[in-house]
Order: sequence, then C-alpha cells, then structure tokens
Amino acid sequence: MADDLAQEVMIKIWYKAASYNPLLSNTNTWVFTLARNARIDALRRNGRYSTNIDVDDLFLNMADGGPDPFQAAQTLMTQESIRAGLAQLPKAQADVLHKVYLQGRSHQQASEELRLPLGTVKSRVRLALKKMQLLLGGQ
Repeated sequence: MADDLAQEVMIKIWYKAASYNPLLSNTNTWVFTLARNARIDALRRNGRYSTNIDVDDLFLNMADGGPDPFQAAQTLMTQESIRAGLAQLPKAQADVLHKVYLQGRSHQQASEELRLPLGTVKSRVRLALKKMQLLLGGQ
C-alpha cells in the first residue's frame, strides 16, 4: 500500500506542479499536504487498513518549521515498543536496564546502587538485551 501511495503522490506532484505557489507555502509543506491528503483518500477508499498514528499529529509542526513529523512518529513508536518490552522483562532485568540505559549509569555504578555483584549486573544486561531483541522482533 505504501508503494502505491508514494506513486500516487508523485503523480499528483507532477500534475499539480503548475499550481504550486511558493508565496503561499514552503515546498515541503505543499508536498506533505499532498501526501497527507492522498493518505486520507486511500484510507477512506480502503477502510480495512488502520494505524495507531494520527495523521493530524504528523503535520502540526510543519508550518512552524518543526521537527520532521515522520521521524517524530517513528521515535514515538520505538519508545512505546521499548516500554512495552521492558514491562515484559523480569523485574531484576528491567531494573538493571533502567539503571544502565535510561539513567546512564555505568555497570559499576548500577552494581553499587543495586547492591549486586558486577558480574551479575553484566549478565542481567546481556540477558535482558537478548530478550528485548526477541520481544521487539530484531528491530
């Protein structure tokens, strides 16, 4: 579906290029608007496809020169996947990953704060990362 939609957007850009007015909007904004409208049309045509991304959230900052909406949406989805994966880990492994990766502690600092041997912290990190990789599907 994404390939078809991209092709449709490229065709729209080709045919509507003469109607583009640089005084009214930035080129990126114009193209993203065409893409957004094509996506909405496609979803209306093919109601069976659903997504957890709200189309309107993607384009809120475009007029203000905000961050890339697609990058922001991907980051949000990745964060949600990681949170869900952490929730499925055993508490001991989740605690170690939280200390090391979310709080930025070294293995030694995590060992001291959790009152665990350094080798145990390293083993839990390794096991937790392997489980996270499986839970996230190798992303």
